[in-house]
This record gives sequence, structure tokens and C-alpha cells, in this order.
Amino acid sequence: MSKEKVELDETAVDLLLFMKDKEVNFDGEKIITWISFYDISEFCKLFTADLFDEGGLDVKLQEEYIALDLKEVIDYRFAGEENEYIVRKLRKMSI
Repeated sequence: MSKEKVELDETAVDLLLFMKDKEVNFDGEKIITWISFYDISEFCKLFTADLFDEGGLDVKLQEEYIALDLKEVIDYRFAGEENEYIVRKLRKMSI
């Protein structure tokens, strides 16, 4: 099995680095993650403002975190092989 190299842009790399110590749960097509209130600003800075236009992201407010569907963000920002690579990496990180 040959491994194809996937070229990632800086945002994809930064997202994967940000997510390395975050909890991730795969639920069907959704990728649920919990982000501490202290990390929300850093998370938002990963993306351009247009991600948050049109009403922003749906989140669930919890005691010390917000929970969101990261797949919605990935599908909005990344396409094709880059999208698939990020999802595969997140799946490996969640094990």
C-alpha cells in the first residue's frame, strides 16, 4: 500500500496541532469536540472571519467547555484530500 502525500495548508496544520490534546468523539457524520472557554479565542484565530458569518457555529454550552461539530468546520474550510486527511488524523487521535 503506497502512502500518498497530502499537502496541507498552514490552517490545516495549525488545526491538527490545536486538536492534539482535545477530546474528540465520532458520532456518525459528526466530529464532536469540546473546547475550553480559555481556548475559544485561539480556536477562532485559526480561521478567517467568514467562518463565523451567517450566524456563526452552533455550539452547546457546558460548564467549562463548548461542544461543537468540528466536521462542520472542516467541511466549510477544507476540501478533497486535505479534508479526508484531517478527518483520518483526528480519528487516530481519538483512539
